[in-house]
Amino acid sequence: MCDTAVVFDRRSGVEQSYFAKNSDRDMEELQIIEVSMDPTREFKAFPYFERRQRYVNTNLPVLRQAFAEHAHPYQAVISRPIWMWGAEMGVNEHGVAIGNEAVFSTEPTPDEGLLGMDILRLTLHNTASAKDAYRFIIHLLESYGQGGDGGYTSSLYYHNAFLIKDADEAFVLETAGRHWAVKRILDHAAISNTYSLRTDADQLDTGSAGVGDFKAVYEDRAASEPKNGEPRLAFSSQYVQQKDPDLTMMQNLLRSHGTPKASKSRARDALCIHPGGSSVTESTASMVVHWLPNVTLVWFSGTPQPCRALFKPLVLSKAAEFAFTDPKFAQDYAQTHRQLIRAVSSAPESVQEAVLTLRDEWEETYRARMYADIQSKSSEQLLAVSQECLQLEEQYQAQVRSLLNG
Repeated sequence: MCDTAVVFDRRSGVEQSYFAKNSDRDMEELQIIEVSMDPTREFKAFPYFERRQRYVNTNLPVLRQAFAEHAHPYQAVISRPIWMWGAEMGVNEHGVAIGNEAVFSTEPTPDEGLLGMDILRLTLHNTASAKDAYRFIIHLLESYGQGGDGGYTSSLYYHNAFLIKDADEAFVLETAGRHWAVKRILDHAAISNTYSLRTDADQLDTGSAGVGDFKAVYEDRAASEPKNGEPRLAFSSQYVQQKDPDLTMMQNLLRSHGTPKASKSRARDALCIHPGGSSVTESTASMVVHWLPNVTLVWFSGTPQPCRALFKPLVLSKAAEFAFTDPKFAQDYAQTHRQLIRAVSSAPESVQEAVLTLRDEWEETYRARMYADIQSKSSEQLLAVSQECLQLEEQYQAQVRSLLNG
């Protein structure tokens, strides 16, 4: 399961804000970071690294109908499972960021319809503000409906909650079939695998007008409770409310293992998920977006387990050539980095601690490079620095392998 949070920082005269998401999926499912520069061409050439017949037969035809209706003018950085076109999270060239969560409703979930991840990516490519984005999602829901099996090794049918943000505004949009509720966020918010909007929605679909408590009416409690969405939502909400917001704070939220426990079992409010016991899921990818005046920075893990991952910077630019525009490069990158993280996770504790120390040093180096005189840097200069940081990651990986080899 997944967790997403946003927070505005208005402590100084320079307004900043943040978006953060962990994507929790099947541990065997590879998730890639991809820079989508030409959505229409890429859709036609969509590479099936893994062909999932149920997606091809029931969801892709609906996606093709929806895709044909729109122009898709905007580029985006996305993080997506390799068997689908859609994305778990992403941010477009206008600084619109979206994360979605599975929520479980008493409304039926048909086989045919748009997967939430396909809805998310369609929205990134077609909207220039957070307000436009939630309205676009509503249009897709009302026109095509949501549905399909979003699972990997086992079936997973669900509805969707979205946390949508740009530099100025943020919205929570929660859905149940073709019903929806939306709330504007003024300071901070989090969503998880449970409904959060009750009587506090700013807008509702016409069929839900007068229902009162949106969560109480539409949530399937029996399906929701085992997912631990409520304790994780409570942890995230309290965290972003009480902590002073900055990049490290948002990364630490995604790395959190929740409230400390006396036993070694996973805390119910842990956001950084590791496989184990009967669980085959883990936090497969993580992303933080940082908005400053006229600047949008993307920080991504590109690996499972954010508690061990190195966050790297990306700056989206129409003039740039990105290695991540090549899906095969993105696949190889994800596989290599997942293998390294798993090697670290099985190493002796002393080695793991040494890797974390090294990781923290490299992240400090990245932050120093990216944020030095950031308001005076041109977009081309920011892009150059971010690409230098990505190239330097090879040195970090070599140092990690040296620690692993003793």
